Amino acid sequence: MNVVTVEEMHRLEQRAVDAGVSIPELMERAGLAVAVATREELGGAAGRRIVVLVGPGNNGGDGLVAGRHLARWGAVVTAFVPVERREPDLLASSARGFGCEVLGPNDVLLEEKLDTADLVIDALLGTGRGRALDGSIAATLALVKRSKATVISVDVPTGIDADMGTIDPITVPADVTVVLGRPKMGLFQPDVARIAGRPTMAEIGLPEETGVDGIQLIDASLVRAALPERASGDHKGSFGRVLVVGGSRNYVGAPALAGRGAARVGAGLVTLATPASVSGRVSTMMPEATHVPLRGRGHPDDAGLEDSPAIAEVARDSDAVLVGPGLGSGKGARAVLGELLRHPTGADSPPMVLDADALNILAESRGWHVGLPSPLVVTPHPGEMARLRGTPTGGIQADRPRVARESAVGWGVTVVLKGAFTVVADPDGHIAISSWALPALGSAGTGDVLAGAIAGLLAQGVPPFEAACSAVYLHGAAGALAASDGGDPTAGLLAGDVADRLPAAAGTVRRGELPGGAFA
Repeated sequence: MNVVTVEEMHRLEQRAVDAGVSIPELMERAGLAVAVATREELGGAAGRRIVVLVGPGNNGGDGLVAGRHLARWGAVVTAFVPVERREPDLLASSARGFGCEVLGPNDVLLEEKLDTADLVIDALLGTGRGRALDGSIAATLALVKRSKATVISVDVPTGIDADMGTIDPITVPADVTVVLGRPKMGLFQPDVARIAGRPTMAEIGLPEETGVDGIQLIDASLVRAALPERASGDHKGSFGRVLVVGGSRNYVGAPALAGRGAARVGAGLVTLATPASVSGRVSTMMPEATHVPLRGRGHPDDAGLEDSPAIAEVARDSDAVLVGPGLGSGKGARAVLGELLRHPTGADSPPMVLDADALNILAESRGWHVGLPSPLVVTPHPGEMARLRGTPTGGIQADRPRVARESAVGWGVTVVLKGAFTVVADPDGHIAISSWALPALGSAGTGDVLAGAIAGLLAQGVPPFEAACSAVYLHGAAGALAASDGGDPTAGLLAGDVADRLPAAAGTVRRGELPGGAFA
């Protein structure tokens, strides 16, 4: 599935029309999908009081179709039209024919209806918002904000810019947003995610076509195609060897979490290279791994200054290398990183993932990306990306897909720009965006698990872009599965919980199940 702009969505609709599907047919499909989502949200339609806010365009038409179906199913439906629609309004007439009450712009009964409503359908503007909300639409939304009713938005909540994700102050937060046909770019902003509630996709029969700038949604079908097959006769050596280089006195657990991430996505052998001063403690955290203590000179945490040539030999015998989790920034860490980055490029060079401290060390040098080994995956969060690019963090967050693509193409690496709706881009300009935005994943160590999962898939022969996309999806799905086990689904999740749910997440993908989440 592709992520689209408003213009691209209009083009897809026109292609559907050219293929023989009329706009009224598309509207009928959309309205029915909204009605079904409403019925599911309420646990049934009969006797429930529903207010439909009807805008002047197609979004309002979708709302009238939804209201008609809900009334047919026994709901008490009031459609409120704050702005005059084009006459004759056949959709309004049809809704009335099934028992819907239709109130005009000057009707004073709206507030009373909202006071007793179980649910409000926001079908005012959707993707049609082109300026600040004012007049009767703003007044209508102000009344809805005071209501205690559940809110379902059609396509996007009224007041959200469907391309850029800017939010009008008067926008009413939705509990559910029924996204029609394709997810819109503006929905992939963290602030919008809080306003849009739980997005659910509604298929309305649009043709397949690449979205804006080729942006793909990272979904289960993409991951299913990428996950390696595992034959019954295979053994641990068949599933790849991962080397994780990291750890320091203050970050003992980071390399172990990364190793668990690699093992939990199926890597057959994991080796953890950590400072000798902490290697014993790390080994108790992951006894399944082999361990390489790195000796340093002087300070016991100055890992690997003496052993950097030896660790490069271990790396050459690996199928993927991850450098950075908890590594620190001392002389030893810099020596190890420098030695590993001097790997020859070409077929004999294992793919490498750089995370955390490895990125911060690189960012200190101008032209850091020149002469890097290939293939290479970097996994910055917004602050690390800002340091790598030498720009403010705010500029990173303002247009994450553009930043990720520019960086990947310019640096010749695969970029995983972490955060809500993680973005993956590769040197050829391919770009994909995650559907996951889970507050529960905002805890220490989850990034280490993700980096390890990427390395684990690389070690099994998955190409870098597909490995990064798959790891991002499985990481989010594992978080969702762990959060659903009970307790607070927004907080309290530990990185180890996420790592341990990775096999279950992969299982849902292989079985064709969806673990839930945005745009499922």
